[in-house]
Amino acid sequence: MNNETLWNNIRTNSYQAEKEIESLTKKRTGSYYTDLYLTDVMMFELVSKLDVKPKKIYEFTFLEPCVGSGNFVFSYLKAVRNMIKTQEEAKKLINNIYVADINKQALGFYKKSLQLIVYDYWKITLDDTYFDSHIASGLVFDMSKNKIEYINIDDVFENKRFDIIATNPPYKNLKAEIKQYKREADYNSDKENIETLQKLLKRILNIQILVF
Repeated sequence: MNNETLWNNIRTNSYQAEKEIESLTKKRTGSYYTDLYLTDVMMFELVSKLDVKPKKIYEFTFLEPCVGSGNFVFSYLKAVRNMIKTQEEAKKLINNIYVADINKQALGFYKKSLQLIVYDYWKITLDDTYFDSHIASGLVFDMSKNKIEYINIDDVFENKRFDIIATNPPYKNLKAEIKQYKREADYNSDKENIETLQKLLKRILNIQILVF
């Protein structure tokens, strides 16, 4: 597959995957599509600013905590491709990429697209073992769960530290408006969850202020 065809397919499929997410799910998870053209600009700019003298590009640890269909990761791989000289370096690069999302449908697309890209670029095959150790559900809070609890990232990725964190975070779902719901029960459930989340956020922020 030539490079242009690969990325046209990724762009089209990514947009379609986001469109297929049910509207209430988008509301609850704050899902927001970031176009591949925009993530390309951002990731190429980011990579150009990295200091790769003390650390090789494939040694940088990368986290996308709200990965969705994966455009930030895909653009990052595109931006660093020419800096990777061997398949072994590519394996190290990919092994340092971690993501999270609470939308299983979007994660399914992310997996398929990542497999396609890394095989096309470096003839590397990714299996479930890789994804099991490099994908998490919600970080900090999982809005897909019935009971909202704080999630410590150290418990999810075993005390990993990340050099790069790139994302477009879900910031639109801290308010439940009844006009956006077909069922009053869904509205009441989300309203209660959001109120719980707001209390947890205030408590965590207060703790951080006291610590620092």
